[in-house]
Amino acid sequence: MKRFGFPVFLLASVLSGLIVPVQVHAAPVRVFVASTGADVNVASGCALATPCRTFANALPAVAPGGEVVVLDTAGYGPAAITQSVSIVAPKGVFAGVFVPSNADGFRINAPGASVVLKGLSIIGDFTGANGINILSAQSVRVEDCEFEKLTNGISYGAAPTALSALTVAGSTFVFNGHAVNLTFTLPYPGFQFLTARIERSNFEFDSYGIWAQDGVDLSVSDTTLHNELYAIRVETVASGGFSQAKIDRVHATANFYSMVFSAASNPSGVNAFVSRSTLNGEYFANSGTEVGLDASGIAGGRALVAVDACQFVATDNFGVMVTQALVESNGNNVFLNNVQDVNDVSKYVSSTLQ
Repeated sequence: MKRFGFPVFLLASVLSGLIVPVQVHAAPVRVFVASTGADVNVASGCALATPCRTFANALPAVAPGGEVVVLDTAGYGPAAITQSVSIVAPKGVFAGVFVPSNADGFRINAPGASVVLKGLSIIGDFTGANGINILSAQSVRVEDCEFEKLTNGISYGAAPTALSALTVAGSTFVFNGHAVNLTFTLPYPGFQFLTARIERSNFEFDSYGIWAQDGVDLSVSDTTLHNELYAIRVETVASGGFSQAKIDRVHATANFYSMVFSAASNPSGVNAFVSRSTLNGEYFANSGTEVGLDASGIAGGRALVAVDACQFVATDNFGVMVTQALVESNGNNVFLNNVQDVNDVSKYVSSTLQ
């Protein structure tokens, strides 16, 4: 009996015709939000023609490393950030985020990610709100943003899990409890986890302007702090902790304490360099005990502060107050109209700073 075989090439051809191609749509690298948008548009990728309404719905639609663009003035609500992303509002557009009580405007929990927030106005109502709460990220850049009436404008409350960086540029902080709060608890005291850069920013009527504790490498430049309880406070509190600060071209006026550098445990240390800056008293509450620069070592802690080309003006207590610490001067600092220029001249020594 003769058998007829089915050619293999023909069988393959028939089967291939039965396979329906599956199209995989990649997430867009740029999505949009607008006052006229609708969150149902997340299904179509929050495109320019069909924007979403809120940040919370636009963020899941964008590809990692992509961008959320604000099209017009409106409030866009709080959101959680879990990947690399940029959220950008152009100049002239008010992109508001109202933060309810005991909540976060932006909660960043994105290990290894890079996050950029630009042109946003984050506003609370004095009831326990955080503007930006950073739990984990490789880098966070905050640019041209406004923070008002928040318990913490920017908070780095949990210890970073890897070497991390925070940059704040061209931003404004008004009436906050802590404008920039970098007071996490380190698992390994003394290891510098966080590099923080603050530049071209303005602080006014906050309780704490910039507060950094163990494990912070802080740089502040071209920045004004006015009518703050503590304008800049850098300290160590954990045994073995270490922090350092470089302050340049900072105008700290009418503050209760303009700058505080304190090592509060043994062994721990704070090193700081302050240059081309003005430290002025006359705090608005008129307590009569204002201090320009306070350097202190407590319970065996070590604080070393170098000052160069600075002005200490009209403090109602001390231009420089030194307690179990050391302040090195290049000899070109100016003291004017202070009740007392330096409380302990033996701890205010000449140096050869360059």
